[in-house]
Amino acid sequence: MTQNNTDSMTGRAYGLLRPSLLDVGFEANLLIGRQFDVPHRLQPEDYRYQLEDGVAGYGVTCAIEKVSEQRFRTNSMPVFAQARVDAPSPKDVGMPLPASFQLLKDQPLEVLNGFLSALKNYRSVWDSVEADLGQAGKTAELDAVRKDRQDYDREIDLIEDGIDLLREHDGLRRCFSLMNEAMKRAIELQGKAFDGWHLFQLGFVLMQVRSVYERHALVHERKCVAKTADVLWFSTGGGKTEAYLGIIAFGMLYARLRGRLYGTTAWMRFPLRMLSAQQFQRLSYVVAQAEVLRCREGFQGHPFTVGYYTGSGTPSRISRSDVKGADIWLPEIDEDSLDRYRFITDCPYCGQRGSVHMARDIDKVRMLHRCSSVDCWSNTKAKEGAYGEGIAGEIGIFVSDEECYRYLPTVLVGTVDKLAVIAHNEKFAGYLGAFRHFCPEHGFTADAKCKHQRIRKVLQGNGYESADCGNNSRTSKIRTMQLAPMLDPGFSFLIQDELHLLRESLGNFDAHYETLLQTLQVGHGGQASKVLAATATIKDFQNHILHLYMRPGRRFPSPGALRGESFYARISRDGDEPLVRRWFAGVLPLSFSRGGTEKAAAEVATRYLDQIDEWLEGLAAQDPQILAQIGISPERAGVVLDYVGKFLNTDLIYANQKRQTTAIMEHLDNVNARDNKARSYRLLDGQTPLDNILDAIHQVENKAPNDPMRHLVATSVVSHGVDIAELNFMVLDGWPRSTAEYIQSSARSGRVQPGIVMSILSSGKLFESGVFLNFDDYHFFLDKLVDSVPINRFAPNVMQRTLPGVFTAVILNWAKFQPGWGVMLNRYASQLHKVLNDATSDARQRLREMLVRTLDVPADVVHEFDIRVLASFKMQLEDEVDRGLHRLQNLNAASADKDLGTALESIYQFPPMRSFRDIENQVEVVSAGLKEKRTLSALGR
Repeated sequence: MTQNNTDSMTGRAYGLLRPSLLDVGFEANLLIGRQFDVPHRLQPEDYRYQLEDGVAGYGVTCAIEKVSEQRFRTNSMPVFAQARVDAPSPKDVGMPLPASFQLLKDQPLEVLNGFLSALKNYRSVWDSVEADLGQAGKTAELDAVRKDRQDYDREIDLIEDGIDLLREHDGLRRCFSLMNEAMKRAIELQGKAFDGWHLFQLGFVLMQVRSVYERHALVHERKCVAKTADVLWFSTGGGKTEAYLGIIAFGMLYARLRGRLYGTTAWMRFPLRMLSAQQFQRLSYVVAQAEVLRCREGFQGHPFTVGYYTGSGTPSRISRSDVKGADIWLPEIDEDSLDRYRFITDCPYCGQRGSVHMARDIDKVRMLHRCSSVDCWSNTKAKEGAYGEGIAGEIGIFVSDEECYRYLPTVLVGTVDKLAVIAHNEKFAGYLGAFRHFCPEHGFTADAKCKHQRIRKVLQGNGYESADCGNNSRTSKIRTMQLAPMLDPGFSFLIQDELHLLRESLGNFDAHYETLLQTLQVGHGGQASKVLAATATIKDFQNHILHLYMRPGRRFPSPGALRGESFYARISRDGDEPLVRRWFAGVLPLSFSRGGTEKAAAEVATRYLDQIDEWLEGLAAQDPQILAQIGISPERAGVVLDYVGKFLNTDLIYANQKRQTTAIMEHLDNVNARDNKARSYRLLDGQTPLDNILDAIHQVENKAPNDPMRHLVATSVVSHGVDIAELNFMVLDGWPRSTAEYIQSSARSGRVQPGIVMSILSSGKLFESGVFLNFDDYHFFLDKLVDSVPINRFAPNVMQRTLPGVFTAVILNWAKFQPGWGVMLNRYASQLHKVLNDATSDARQRLREMLVRTLDVPADVVHEFDIRVLASFKMQLEDEVDRGLHRLQNLNAASADKDLGTALESIYQFPPMRSFRDIENQVEVVSAGLKEKRTLSALGR
């Protein structure tokens, strides 16, 4: 035993107010008999976990280590090594040909036949597991394994169906080959090391072949696969993004081949803006290379483009001088402000790094991403188009809402909250096929006369003003074009990333708007969208999918027969020893003062960097002591020096709450001052502007080893979708709110190289103390301890908040486009009042049917819910719809001049939602004077 501090003054610097015993160790040798492992306290009922699994023992304030068969000791810092699980190579599963992009382009059926054979051969593993359980007489476990095997066999059937479709349809196979060529080009331009699909990615793509095919198949050829939502469930950093990027590219190309000349193929949605920004660059490469191939192959139609469609961070309108809210006035925006909307830096057409810059096109009212390379495809071969729909001289990225509505990008990228706009903007109907006219200067419009604004110079002076475009189909100098109806109107695919984050009120509100969107899409003559979701942490996903989308869910890949392994994932080994993806360590600091974990987190991060600096200095000098400590020869010192300087030189300190970051940064400043270290940090939280976050990521990825910026202090803004290979040491200040969040946040370390995650736990919090005492158990069963996602579309008061938005969305984005009575409608309640009172029209009945249908439970999933809950919900829905229609039909004079949203607020108490995160009525707080303004500014920071 060692007494670390002998007086209170020494310990006070480390948060200790009294003398204490730290790092106490106890060791025991078993002289007689033998030791049996203690069963795991947290072991779930699962045939993949055996009774003989266990731990050496449990400590009271420590962990127990088994040093040898008869020797045991305590450890005040428990450590768990998480095995590295990788996708097996085609050779590992017995495929004769690799799943490379090139081979799948040139000879797809030969590769896919080998893949299908390998899937079927893996059934022998299931046979072995079944035989072992049968011999052991474990009938319950045998029933469970047979059920899981049925899921695996069902996957094989779906994949085989996809391969059969590719074999039978030349056009479909052609587009599959082109998709693989586009992926190959995109990956090569990004400089990534792989040249083909992981097997789980290929399997998921093949499962969606029928989804792509049925968007343009005859009714009798369809199996209605869109009625099922598919969930891609794979570990963090496994490559889920590339899987659905391939599906999107496949769908885009096949749609053009079958005559869908324009329209949005996919809407990729993320719960956090950070995710959407991170994925944007990767998506842009795939879309750009697909566009190059579209032109080469002679596929007719509008170019493939991308729209950044978020709830915040981008402008709403750019063409009106009367700026409101999130609008900007394009002529007045300076270069620095314009550059804030540059969401990619590297050209996705030519791959040149840092070549993308922003420019304005005043005549067409556009904010353009352009490549500075004169030889780039976008500057040399991209076309203007037959009627101005082309993207010559630009990359084809739309960053304002107005541009997205005017040009209907092939792929939209944005946040979940943006779906709320469907209740406020009638231009959303353009995505659903309602806009069939195109202005060569300003894009899609609902009528033959362009209703958009142009920007022109004022008659006197150098200023600009906005005015009606005025282009029409008959008399104007530049004439609008009438287009053929959109084939497969609406969104072919809805891609939902990080599905598990759609929870609680956010998930409940989104669930109502999801079915609203699908009802409107079908109402415009389209099919329901195919929903693809991705997650690494979710439990009871079937219930989650049902409440969100009112359709059954299907997981891919299904669980394997062995713990931690399946056909698509294997534990990587060096001989018999498993390789390590991450080391988890637990620290329970002894502190009797508030903020002890923040101090400990700063201290741990600092001492880690002290060790790294010692290694960097010793490796550079080839110090024999350092070489011996690391265990390398002098010849390898240079290689290890580069590795340490690149992958171990920056740490991440993760805080669960914003207030913790302030304390952490204060302690970092104090420690740096105490130790005379010139180290700096960067803060990333929900208040950090997006361009600052991207700049910090870029700095970590590209900084030199002697860069003084050594710490990232961050909140949950980085817990999803931030892929930085250089972050491999992470300190968690306290335990996240859930196991799912712990898995996601800790996965920021060890994305590519092995990582270390140190959890600073509080002895004053019962749960965190429990995690420390059961550290090995907790991490051994980590995936099994994920909680079910709380979501309930029938929860009290949800309908009260969503129905006003449902009402306005149906009016603005469906009823307005109905022949006859629909043309009379606009944003004002008085016009709806007139329509509802027209005795010659069936408007009231049709509106009621549509409003009820948006939130009602479809007949094919009614059996999944409690019939009493459904009866109560249906009664409330019909009563509330009838009440709203009755009040609007009998509109009083005071409400006659109100807009529809305000009128509905007087009926339902709430206006249409603008964000799914706005739970309470918003109250604006303004400053009374300069002093109060400074106070509010400080609170905002």
